[in-house]
Amino acid sequence: MYKVVIVDDDRIIRRGLATVVPWEKHGFQLVGEAADGEQGLELIERENPHIVVSDIKMPFLDGLEMAKEIRKKNNRTKIILLTGYEDFKYAHEAIKVRAFDYLLKPVETESLLEKVKQASREWEDEYLREKQISEGSQAIEKEFLKKLSNPLSGAIEVPRFEEECIPLIKLGLSEKVSGYLENTQNNLMSKDISLEDVKLMAIRLMSLIIHESSKWAKTWDHSRFIDAQNEIMSMETITEIFETLEKMAVNLAAFVNGLNKNQKHSLVDKAIDYIKQNYHNEDLSLQTVAEKVHVSPAYLSNLFKVEKGFNFGEFLLETRMKAAMEIFRQRDFKTYEVAEQVGYANPQYFSSSFKKYTGYSPAEFKKLK
Repeated sequence: MYKVVIVDDDRIIRRGLATVVPWEKHGFQLVGEAADGEQGLELIERENPHIVVSDIKMPFLDGLEMAKEIRKKNNRTKIILLTGYEDFKYAHEAIKVRAFDYLLKPVETESLLEKVKQASREWEDEYLREKQISEGSQAIEKEFLKKLSNPLSGAIEVPRFEEECIPLIKLGLSEKVSGYLENTQNNLMSKDISLEDVKLMAIRLMSLIIHESSKWAKTWDHSRFIDAQNEIMSMETITEIFETLEKMAVNLAAFVNGLNKNQKHSLVDKAIDYIKQNYHNEDLSLQTVAEKVHVSPAYLSNLFKVEKGFNFGEFLLETRMKAAMEIFRQRDFKTYEVAEQVGYANPQYFSSSFKKYTGYSPAEFKKLK
């Protein structure tokens, strides 16, 4: 069976899609539901579904940003976006994140089921093509790995790099790391070494950095190195390769320097500070906060859970609700006025969230003063 995940912040729509559509009858297994993009990413990472059906406009992390994060890890997942007429301006964005298709709300059961069937057929076709390509390229891959494991003629040796450069990174000496790599680049460019060999060497060095730094920089976003490794294989000059390698190594050294000197809050603490200062902004989301602390939304979401025991959405909701409660206690504002002050453009959605959090509607809460 093909696995399906549904992501929509409207509980009635979400439950309707989950229960009305005869999923199993048509060869699909509904493996989970989520109420926003952040929860959706967690569910998708855990279940690895073939197809994701998601609303576009959701709190904390919208459907488009969630789709971007899915694409970073899995190109084959089929994403079907749901959109209202007022959201139609986002249709071209769906193309950018390579969504399989989008449907207008309200969604008819037959239309959704047909679209999901089309997505499953495309998934199967792509899987078979990739399997054929993979089987046909085994000899090439073996040769590549064999070369990657062999010493490079005239290039820097990994043991020497481990002894000389890794300690500089671990000590947080950014300038010395930069100088070491620049000298290495100059040395290589004076020798007769192929571009392919330099690529393999750079990938090998990055793998070493990832392995070693995972021991003493656990909160660093190591996915940066993995992304850079993929980029290196398409580069056309030694200068490009070393610029990428140097950028990653220097940034890691700077990060370690901050840890060593204990002069910086953790990434999560910085994110929390930013949320507390900007919770009134209705556009505040996991994506915008992640950009401020220079990590990916998925990485920041995971850090919240690991370091604090709660997720981003829960903290943002709590911050906004506490602020709203304080405003209600101090002044006799109307509900829509308080909603605007704590980052909600939709008063009805604010009222629903407030009652879910406090157990009281805004009107009931004001009477408690």
